[in-house]
Amino acid sequence: MDLMKKTFSVLLAACMLLCAVPALAAEIVDSGTCDKDFKNITWTLDADGVLTITGKGEMEYFPWRTRYFTRITAVKIGYGVTNIHDSAFYECNKMKTISIPNSVTRIERAALYDCKSLTSLTIPDSVTTIESSAFAHCWALQEAKLSKNLKSLPTNLFYECTSLTGATIPSGVTSIGMNAFKLCTKLTSVTIPKSVTNVESNAFNLCVSLTDVYYGGSEADWKAITVKDGNAPLTSAKIHYGQTYLPGDVDGNGKITAADARLALRKSVGLENYAKNSPKFLACDVNRDSKVTAADARLILRASVGLENPKTWR
Repeated sequence: MDLMKKTFSVLLAACMLLCAVPALAAEIVDSGTCDKDFKNITWTLDADGVLTITGKGEMEYFPWRTRYFTRITAVKIGYGVTNIHDSAFYECNKMKTISIPNSVTRIERAALYDCKSLTSLTIPDSVTTIESSAFAHCWALQEAKLSKNLKSLPTNLFYECTSLTGATIPSGVTSIGMNAFKLCTKLTSVTIPKSVTNVESNAFNLCVSLTDVYYGGSEADWKAITVKDGNAPLTSAKIHYGQTYLPGDVDGNGKITAADARLALRKSVGLENYAKNSPKFLACDVNRDSKVTAADARLILRASVGLENPKTWR
């Protein structure tokens, strides 16, 4: 028995010692600069494929593209960088995540084009301009939260993002560009604000799963929008007038997940402050009893794993 106790004590001490040793940082395999002055913005790539960009000012070059685009698994952009350059991460097929700071104001053409492993994307509110094809061909992209300070969605923005299931267009956007959501074959719902006045040709072409449009204006407002050719999936979907939220989608990323259930539960116990009848409150109140309770959170959680049909809430 004493031997067993001693052995256990030694093993416990060894475990505690191992836990106390910090993990070694991955080896840096290459580094350099990527601004026009070759001194203000630096980049490093480690052995795990994590590309870290730090400094202040505009990104002008992307030296990692030619040698390492197949090795990059994650991108971390530090606060101070103000743009993501044209084609900076083009065809980085193994990149699963990218963090964009709220110092970035512009995302240039094809910046994340063909990043086939990227599953989610959050664009900070500092971004006022996104150029054409910025996120096209991101086949694994399931959710994208856009900056609330955009005025238009460019051509080919989410072209052939075949895993995207929902989209919320920020209030203030006036135009949806040509092919913006073309071939988003799993897109089932889209939220469009009253500010939109123009939908360019083929913006929603071949969105074969689109069934619901949540529109912030009235039926008369909807009819006043210029919708060009090739948008049959949009015009034939069910239009929910005066509704700028998807029931259950509390965080507004276009899909219903466990994170939404958590937000609803927090609201039910007073840890979130959503004004009554605000879009977030209404997205929580899926059973339509004018209050948010644990029962709403439960329904949202069930919907997130396919045990509840959210269409019955609409």
